[in-house]
Amino acid sequence: MSADLELDKTPVYENNTGGRISFAQIAFAAAKDPAVEVEEADGGGYLFNGELYIPVNE
Repeated sequence: MSADLELDKTPVYENNTGGRISFAQIAFAAAKDPAVEVEEADGGGYLFNGELYIPVNE
């Protein structure tokens, strides 16, 4: 997935285990599968299928 993040210039988010995902990947997953749950989290970031992803400052 890191190769995808290098090509993708949208913001990057990280979960508490160090997993990273880009905003484009979140949006694509939500558009492709209506069962995917995405919502904005208080204080920034997104809940993606119940897991909190916060912005990464690179």
